[in-house]
Amino acid sequence: MPTSMTTKSARLPQIRSWLYQLQQLDPLAVAQTDFDLLVTDYSADGSPERQWSAAQVAALQSKPDGSRRVVLSYLSIGEA
Repeated sequence: MPTSMTTKSARLPQIRSWLYQLQQLDPLAVAQTDFDLLVTDYSADGSPERQWSAAQVAALQSKPDGSRRVVLSYLSIGEA
């Protein structure tokens, strides 16, 4: 394995638990969970008008104990 690949993967946190929720996501409730990874839509209802703000995403990236949570946005290849 090339060194650059090893270095990059070493920086990723270990994912032991994850949440996949595309609709009706409550960012305040999720921010209080211990999930290591969150996969969600880019907005509350799939519309550009209700996209998550930078502050909401930042809140989702922090777990209650202060450690980092990985937050990924779902992308529908079929819709793209």
